[in-house]
Amino acid sequence: APRAEPFVRHMAAQVDHVIVMDNGSTDGTREILDDLATKLPLTVREDLEPYPRRQWAKVSQLAEMAGLMGADWIVAADTDEAWTVTGGGRISDRVAMLDDMYETIRAPLYDHVRTGIDEPDENPFRSMVWRRAEASGLPKVAFRWRRGAVVHEGNHGVTLDPALAAAG
Repeated sequence: APRAEPFVRHMAAQVDHVIVMDNGSTDGTREILDDLATKLPLTVREDLEPYPRRQWAKVSQLAEMAGLMGADWIVAADTDEAWTVTGGGRISDRVAMLDDMYETIRAPLYDHVRTGIDEPDENPFRSMVWRRAEASGLPKVAFRWRRGAVVHEGNHGVTLDPALAAAG
């Protein structure tokens, strides 16, 4: 079953607007996304280039779109990720409280694993409740939008200065 719906619903509760790129799905995901777009703050874009080619460029393009739509902060995520705020609350509310000197947030990445005692459920946000004790060595990133920002492959970093991105 498509995992996009639980992800979109989760992120829509965390941020002010979600932009999703559908990469030629054939399992009903696009129809689910189009339906959710009538109910949630969601924009759906289509990507016809085979995944995973140039993932960083695609996410950077979505970030640019979000900024031009008025986003102050960008949370780059894949449908198998669940961003949450330690202690509760919305991501949007938490980043709005940050001083202007903060341009990026590096969030630790904890892998959740399916176990034999997990309840069977198509929604991974309900079924995979066990996580590894230690964070992965690759954190995820959220950032204050800047024109021309380049999100690194896997959403593990960002270059906010377009001149540096072009030189690298």
